[in-house]
This record gives sequence, structure tokens and C-alpha cells, in this order.
Amino acid sequence: MLGHTINFGFMEAITLLSSKIYSEKQIGYMAVSLFLSGNNDLLPLVVNSLKNDLNDENPDYNCLALQCIATLGNETWAEILTEDVFQILRSPTTETLPRKKASLALLKLLQISPHIITEKHPSWIPRIIACIDDKDLGFVTSITSLVQFIAKVSPESCRLSIPTATRRLSKLIIDENCESDYFYYDVPAPWLTVKLLSLIEYLVPDASTADIDNITLSNLKEIINTVIEKSVTKKNSQYSNSQQYKNAQSAILFSVIALGAHLDASTDASMNAIRALGYLLDSPETNTRYLALDALIKVAARGGNPAIKCAYDHLKKILDSLKDKDISIRRKAIDLLYTLCDSSSVENICNELLKYIEVADYQMRSDVAVKAAVLAEKYATDATWYVSTILKLISLAGNHMTDEVWERIIQIAVNNESLQPTTCRAVVRHLRNNLFPESMMKVSSFVLGEYGYRIEASVSPQEQFEILYDKYFYCSLITRAMLLSCFLKFFIRYEFLRPQVMDLFQLETKSLDSEIQQRAIEYLKLVTMDDNLVFVKQVVQELPPFQNDVSPLIARLGSVKDVTTAMIKPIKPPAPPPPRAKRASSSAVPQLSQRPSRASTFSGSDNSSVNPFDSAFINGDQNKLTPHWEEGFYRALHFDQGIFFENSLMRIIYRCRTDKNNLVFQLTYFNKSPVDITALTVDVKSNTSTSEPSYILSTLELPASDIKVHGKSTHSFEASLRNIYESKEAPMLTVSFMAGSFVQLYLKLPILLIKTLSPAPSSSPQDFFKRWQQLSALGADGESQRIFSISHRHSDESLLRVVNRLGFNIVENADSNSRNIVGAGILHTVKGNHGCLLRLEPDEEGRQFRITIRATGPGIAKVLADTIIELFEFGF
Repeated sequence: MLGHTINFGFMEAITLLSSKIYSEKQIGYMAVSLFLSGNNDLLPLVVNSLKNDLNDENPDYNCLALQCIATLGNETWAEILTEDVFQILRSPTTETLPRKKASLALLKLLQISPHIITEKHPSWIPRIIACIDDKDLGFVTSITSLVQFIAKVSPESCRLSIPTATRRLSKLIIDENCESDYFYYDVPAPWLTVKLLSLIEYLVPDASTADIDNITLSNLKEIINTVIEKSVTKKNSQYSNSQQYKNAQSAILFSVIALGAHLDASTDASMNAIRALGYLLDSPETNTRYLALDALIKVAARGGNPAIKCAYDHLKKILDSLKDKDISIRRKAIDLLYTLCDSSSVENICNELLKYIEVADYQMRSDVAVKAAVLAEKYATDATWYVSTILKLISLAGNHMTDEVWERIIQIAVNNESLQPTTCRAVVRHLRNNLFPESMMKVSSFVLGEYGYRIEASVSPQEQFEILYDKYFYCSLITRAMLLSCFLKFFIRYEFLRPQVMDLFQLETKSLDSEIQQRAIEYLKLVTMDDNLVFVKQVVQELPPFQNDVSPLIARLGSVKDVTTAMIKPIKPPAPPPPRAKRASSSAVPQLSQRPSRASTFSGSDNSSVNPFDSAFINGDQNKLTPHWEEGFYRALHFDQGIFFENSLMRIIYRCRTDKNNLVFQLTYFNKSPVDITALTVDVKSNTSTSEPSYILSTLELPASDIKVHGKSTHSFEASLRNIYESKEAPMLTVSFMAGSFVQLYLKLPILLIKTLSPAPSSSPQDFFKRWQQLSALGADGESQRIFSISHRHSDESLLRVVNRLGFNIVENADSNSRNIVGAGILHTVKGNHGCLLRLEPDEEGRQFRITIRATGPGIAKVLADTIIELFEFGF
């Protein structure tokens, strides 16, 4: 315990693990946890004891084993013990404390071997997510940490947790439905609240691209508004003035604002958030002020001009932050000023930055100078103001200025002819005032050498030369080299300055610095050539404009560069480690019979271990669906209401309403089990293309998470059919709930093209066959003819009823064979309506048929024929 290395007592400690006396077993686990590390050779000897204690009925033994796993978990234990740990976590009969410890132990094992949850047991994920709806908030807090980790390695699998976490947040924040033990200074479960908000923020990087239903999105916005309103209108609580209360409220507020920046960039939402953050800038807590400044940067960057103008109202508080004793606060205040700047405030903000740079810490001056330079260039509307501001910045920042700043003013001067005389006059004015830091001398040497002749009327060449020459010997070697080049240009341009320039060149030929000496010798050689200065004029031709107009300062902006892009950029989860050879085999999920005392399942429950994220399932493999799904699916193709699915725990009733290309489905979930249904979540997942979807799904109403015995809850959604698609692309419905045990139903929704088919206006047999002949011109794309058989016989009357219910208008006496059925319909999609003609020819027994469909759009006939044949083969 004191950190000394020991080499005794290992086997004795391991022996104690097998004891049936709790105190001895506890000492054994404590010794093992202290003596051994995660890679000790003796750890395999502990596995059998761990496995026995995990499967023991004594919850105290369970807890000891789980604590040891959470402390010493390694890759070997992860492979052997993960399923036993999960069994404790998922069992509804296990006490809460072992389940809490199981979630943390499982988190430890999955951190070591994430492939276990992503590859071997992805079907565990919905079961883990369902635990967020558990009644015990302590267990929910521990399980949320586990879900957060799973979301990092498999974000798509955790998408189902968004509605569940939102419901839990609504209970905590809006309803304040929380056990008294979990109120912290009158704040309901702040740690759980912050974890849930962080989870949702991770899973929803941007509401515009996230697959999140409108109901959940609306609930999240209500939660955000509630938290902001509570922060502005202080709650009347006995703890209102305590620091713990303020810290808890601030933590929730910052998490909510971080989430709100992703979900809602509306003006009202942004202004409410900024108003709340403005109060926090006055907080005596350094951390609170820092987080408030950071949040203001995000909200202002995301909210656009209205948010910036609202945040600008807090300018005085932001400027006061520049005087804070904490340098991190001062840095954030500078970043915020940069974010708030626009063309209307650039002069004010730049002037404040120039004032601050005089008193700023040396380590901050470079950062302040870069931001001021970028803002001046980006928003300046007056060229004279821009030049004077940048040169003033250079004179104030002095040698703390990065080279990019003075290089940029030179680049701008070269590319803007009108600025050249203004820049020359400005540098002379600064040099006259004896403000000549190295950066100023570098700018002066260049602009006066290149363009000094353009201000001869106001500043004579002699004065220009003397100003520079007087400061020559005070400059660094690099600056002196630039000044020598400037004086060479003076030599060429002004004959009366040549003796003075020649004397300087002669002097520097004996310089101790090799660069200066070489430059002086070469320049002296150039000006003494007997060619009337023809060659040297070619050497020092005027600099052409720069081709690259992108400011090099942008790369030095640091934390505020492209802040908006960074906020909405989707988060990429870390890739899980590659599977080892021994991981190639995938063991099935253990049957509940392995732990009979924890199973406690109701007979007849259709509990499936199907992986809803498996590619075969997503593509509509019917073998993966819950047994007996077909009955409700095909019933819904016939009728607009009825039973969609039923088992011993739940009955689902459907009601469908069609409005041309829009289908509105209402599902009602009835609880048939002898216990309350909890943690009910539903997910309607599209199986069509995401780039060009054939249909678009919208949630209108979500069911309640809890359904009392004999109770019910309603779920409704809308589908807008845009284009032609096949039956295998129909969306999937996943229903998850707890009813003594965890249950998942996987059902195929009857959202098919044929549901938008409506009867065509009545027509005569002659009109029908005329249209029939016209459609033959489309060839194979417009026609589908199939022959199929069914196992049971249908009468002519039942066939007429079926065809009519499918949406075809029966054309009487249109066929020479009175038993043949002829119909016409109109298929509705967003992209257009299509005429469809049908001819159904039964044999004498009514068991074999030939179906012919012709349609005005390519591919429609085949899709309709396939759907009708499926319907007939299933039976009705």
C-alpha cells in the first residue's frame, strides 16, 4: 500500500478468493488488487474465482469480483469474462449495486477490447441503451458512461440513445422528477444531466445532417430553453447563494449551450444563450468566466450577425476580462473580440487591441498582433486607416511581432498602387518620432526603397536617406542587409546621394558579418561597372505584384481559426483495433438458461438477439425479422387499419391514411404483459439511399417510454414517396422495451409504392385497350408479365375485391374472357404521377395466374408486379 515492491503472499491471497467467508474473500480481492498489476503472470490464476463469484447468487460476491475486474481488467479477462459481466448488467432481478459495478467493469473491459461490442456482440448495444430509462439514477449515471464510450467506437449503433436520453433529460430538467437522494444543492442529478447532454452533443454534431426525429429535436430545444431561462431568472432556493449550487447550474448551462450550438442557430436561441452567458462573466470563479467566454465564442460564431451584435453589448465586460490576473481568461477574451469583430466594429475593436498590446504580457503580444492585423485587413473600409493601424501596431508590438505581420503589409502595398505613397508617408512619420523597432525598419527599408520616389514632393530623397542612415547601425544584421538593398536603389535613382552610399558600401566591405560583407562587395562591384548602370538597373527592377493573395496570418490564428467549421464538423470516432486471429470466431450470445436465477423472463416473449445494425438486416433480409412479422405487413397492404403485430407481451395496432404521395401511419402499442412496460423506444430506419432517397420519413409523435399494464401509447410518422423503389428498400421498425426482460421486435413497415395507388377515372373498355396499346411502345421498361402459382384457390369475387383494395379501378367487360380482371390506377410520387394498367388472368382452378402490368414510367410495372405476387403467395 506504500508503494514498495513485494514478492510474497500472492498464492495466499489467491487462495482466499475461494473462501466462502465474505471477510476472507474481501481481503483476498484487496490483496490481489494491490499486489498484482494488469500484466502480471499470476492473473490467469484468478479467472476461475472471478467467474465463480460473478455467477454466484450472493450480490456481495458479485460486487467483489466486479471491483477487481474494473481495477485489473486486461485483454485476457475481456475475452473470458465480458459475457458474465454483461449478464449481471442486463438481469432485471439483480440488485442495483452489482449492476452499477457491472457497468463500470464492462466499461473497463470494452476500453481494452472494443471489438467485443462492435464485432462480437453488437446486439448488446440496444440492451445497454435501454438501461438509461432505469428507475435508479445511480445506475443510469454509471450506464451513461458506458454508452458514451460505445458511442465513440460505434456512433451509428448508439443513435437510438438520443430519444431515450432526451426523455430522461426532460424528466430531470423540465419536470424535476428526481429522487431526493440525487438532488445536489437543490439541483436534480447534475452529474447525470451533464453526461446525457454530452452524449447527445457527441451523437448530434449538426442537426442539419443528423438523423434525428422532429419530436426529439423539439424536446431538446425545450430543454435548452428551460435551462437558459432558469439561469437568467434565478431560482428561489435556500442554496441559491452557495458556490456548489452555482457550480452545478453553470455546468448544466455550459453543456446545454454547447449542445444548443449544434441544434439551433436561430436568433432567439442564440440571444437567450448570450444573455445567460453575460451574467456568468461577472462570476467570481475563474473557471466559470473562462467557460462563459469560450461558450460565447461558439454561440457567436454559430449564430451569425444577430448573435454577434447581441454579444457585442457585453463589450465592457469582455474588455474588463483583458485585465484578469489569469492569462487563460485574457487569451479567451482576445479570441472572443476577434470573433465579434465585423466591418461596423473593426475600428473600435482594433483600437482596443492596440491599447491592450502596450500593456499585454510579452508572451501574448504576438497573438494579439496577429489577430489585430487580420481584422484590420479583413474588415477595413478606409485604406488610410488600414495602413496607419498596421504601422501603429508594428511600432507598438516592437520585436514581439511575428514576421508574417510586416511581410503582409508589404505584400498589400505591392499589390495596391494607391496605398504605396500612403505607406511611405506613414513610415516616415513613425521614424521621425524615433519609433523604429526592427519590424518597422524592415517595412521602411522596403517601401522607401521601392516607392520613396512617389513622395518626393513632401519628403525629399535626402531626408529619406538620412532617416534610414541614422538608424542603420542600431539595427540587426538582417535589417541592415535590407537597408543596403534600399540604399542601392537610392544610388540608382538619385545621383547626389551616390557618394554617401558608396562610402557606406566601402565601409561594410570590412564588416565582420560575412553576409553583410559579401552584399556590400557585390553592390560596390555593381555600381562601379562601366556600363552606365545598365546592369544594376536590371537587377533591382520594381517588384511585380504577388500572385498569392491569401494572408499568411490566417495560419497563425490558433484557437479561433475556422471556429464555425470546427463546430459543425462531424466527429470521427477512433478506429477500433484490428481483430486478432483468436477473435475470428464469434460466439453466440449466452442463453438465459445459463443463469436461471437471473433470467426471469415471461413465457412466450419474442426476445431476439438479432443485430439490428447487421448489414443483412439493414438490407431487409427477412430471415432476420421477428417471427410472424408478415401477417401484419401484408394485412396493411390490403386494409388501412388492423393488427400489425401481436405476441404475449404487446399488441401493435396500425392505422394508415393516404394522401396522394404521402402516407401517415399511426401505431398504437398495447401492453399485454403482467408488468409495466418500461424503456420503450422505437426507431424507424430508412433502407433507401441517403444521397437521393426514394422516400423521406418524418416522426409526428413518439410513444411514451412507460406503459402501464393494459395501457397503451401512440406512435405516428409520415412517409413522403419521392421515386420508384423496390420492396426490399421498405423501412424497418425496431421496438425495444423492458417487460421483466429486454425485448426487441424487428418489423418491416408496409411503406411501398403500391400504397399510393389510387383508382383511375372510369373508362370504357375501348379507351382502356387503346391506352394499353399506347403503353406497349415503352417496351420492356414499361411492362412486366409474370406467371405464378398459389397454394389455395380464390373465387372470382375475392380476386375482384383484392384488386380493388390494392387501388385499381375495375374496368367491366373489358376482356373477352369474363374471368380475367382488368383495372387501371394512378401511382403518386413527389416527382410525378404514373398511369398503371393491370390484367390478371386466372386458370380454371384459380390457383395459377398470369399477371401483366403496363405503366407510364420505367421500372414501375416490375415493382408493382413483384409486390402483388408476394401478396398473393402469402395469402389473404
